[in-house]
Amino acid sequence: MRMTAPRHHAGDEPVLQLPHATALREWTSRDAPALELAHRDPLIRRYATTIVTSRAQAEAVLTTWTNLWPAGGGAAWALADRGGSVLGALIFVVRDRVSLRAEAGYWLVPEARGRGLATAALRAGTDAVLAGLGWHRVELSHAVENARSCAVARRAGYRPEGVLRDAQYYPDSGTWSDEHVHARLATDRPW
Repeated sequence: MRMTAPRHHAGDEPVLQLPHATALREWTSRDAPALELAHRDPLIRRYATTIVTSRAQAEAVLTTWTNLWPAGGGAAWALADRGGSVLGALIFVVRDRVSLRAEAGYWLVPEARGRGLATAALRAGTDAVLAGLGWHRVELSHAVENARSCAVARRAGYRPEGVLRDAQYYPDSGTWSDEHVHARLATDRPW
């Protein structure tokens, strides 16, 4: 397969409609309190590689996230309900511009879990970045004991590829974790 350079999108990050009157939309500075609050949830904190603990830190993270799409370096969407309340996050970051390889991550607030929203968001977001940014491969890793994330990855068409030993440090617990790695290729058939 011939590789091409990732496409740069100077336009706005797309809004992606999802089930249950939800959507993936751009983050805004008004979302800083919601981001800070979400990071108080024990499950989000347990698996977060960066923990947001202040309004200033939330604002800095949002600035980074909102610059990803215009620079062609990824996408960061807020999963929001019809009223605009943040229910979760979906983030894609390019890791290797030569091999067109990127990484995905996501979380949901407690009241949004168990409704299939993470799977729907990951499917839609992956389709958007593979097509819109011209990437070839998106990887997703999660702690081996995180069965829910494993199920989301599989349902979203991410094939399991193995275990990475002590591959992720989780600051909330101060521990290293073995990680399952999954990937979806631009050439994979949709789920």
